[in-house]
Amino acid sequence: KDSKLFIIKKIAANIEVDPISDNLQFGDNINVTFKGSTNSYRVEVERHGNNIFNQTTSNNYMVLPTLAAGDYNLLIYDLGDGGRVGVYVNKAFTINKKENNVKIEVEDVDHGQNVTITVRADGDGEYKLIVTNSTEGTVKKVTLNVVNGTGNVTLSSLSIGKYSVKVTSD
Repeated sequence: KDSKLFIIKKIAANIEVDPISDNLQFGDNINVTFKGSTNSYRVEVERHGNNIFNQTTSNNYMVLPTLAAGDYNLLIYDLGDGGRVGVYVNKAFTINKKENNVKIEVEDVDHGQNVTITVRADGDGEYKLIVTNSTEGTVKKVTLNVVNGTGNVTLSSLSIGKYSVKVTSD
């Protein structure tokens, strides 16, 4: 009698990612399309080495959340299956600052009332507000989302005084 052991190995999955636009601007929709060997994918976005988006899907596309201007890495993983070993593709992309008209609206209020700050902007996305009191310095740092050109935030418990609001999109 004769016998021989043999192994059937998993093969590597593959994944291809369609090009990402070189002209992305803050507020643009980012639609990523890809195809791989299986129907199990994980899409990640990293900025400065930090993972800021991570979602698993069985689709061959992903709409990324609104991202601030800056440099990013997109990682798309084909997670493999029983017969395939997972693989990933890493693509760098940049979101440029957009020429953006931003207007802040805020009204004077009496002590004890809430203050509503409205931001109107050409570009939808995440904006950072810094609220400063003339005697206390910075008192609040908040983030708001502008959608369809408008976003607002309501602040409470501000002391009596004069305030200024600065807004940035990055």
